[in-house]
Amino acid sequence: MNGKWSIVFVIVCGSAALLSNDARADAELDACGGMFLSADAHCEYRPKKECMTECSTKAVETSCVAKIYHECENHCSLNASVDCESMCTKSCTTDCTEEDHLDCQATCESECQKDCDDRCDSDGDHCGGCCSHNCSAHCEAQCKATTETKCEPKCTTACSGSCSAEANVDCQLECQDKTYTSCEKEMVTTCQTSCEDKGGAIFCDGQFINAGSVKSCADQIASKIDIHIDISAVTDVCSGDKCDTDNVKKETKKTLSCSVDQVGTNGRKGALAGALFGVATLWFARKRRNRR
Repeated sequence: MNGKWSIVFVIVCGSAALLSNDARADAELDACGGMFLSADAHCEYRPKKECMTECSTKAVETSCVAKIYHECENHCSLNASVDCESMCTKSCTTDCTEEDHLDCQATCESECQKDCDDRCDSDGDHCGGCCSHNCSAHCEAQCKATTETKCEPKCTTACSGSCSAEANVDCQLECQDKTYTSCEKEMVTTCQTSCEDKGGAIFCDGQFINAGSVKSCADQIASKIDIHIDISAVTDVCSGDKCDTDNVKKETKKTLSCSVDQVGTNGRKGALAGALFGVATLWFARKRRNRR
């Protein structure tokens, strides 16, 4: 039996993703193209057919922003302004109490995002994505090494990261504007290639994740922010464009017993499951007739 059918059956009957908990994204996901994810992100593995329809310019922004950010980083290394750090630290320390257990990165990103909201108020460009990634990168760089527990030093560190991001965002936007359109086109092709060659791809909040290895990316997402993505059915059966025929047959036989009701209430998934189940039934019926 063709291995491609088996991959689709396994995905339809399996769970696409589990909900995240309250863990924070506190590190860059280098196995996922260098992007940052929030703890409330929704991530899932989308199989080839569904994946191909999602590879549009709207779905590749986060991956492009992460890619170009590093290319522009060497040109955008301005220091935070003293006034920004002073005002931010004063405000943070006033609002903070020792019982709050201040989260440095969360505080830094929250303060930085205010600047993004004021700066990026237009639709149709990548300003918001660029500014948010810039915040996360600078906040992580400042906060990841701190071991302080008291409010004032933590506020100082958080504000340093926020103000550093604010000082460099205009440089990042100007630098990214020069190559963003070409990156967008390239990333759409990358997305389509990943869907075709790997049988699918990971998407988080509707954004394509540019991962060299789907499994490595899924593992890192699970370890860093505790969002679990079910790709075991795919990675166990196939690797790249090569499939283990014996495993394919076993997985196909097992998943044919899944009912449409098990897929969930999503109409599109239910319809796809029904159609694929019909194809499988027809295939086996023809095979029985040929044996007579």
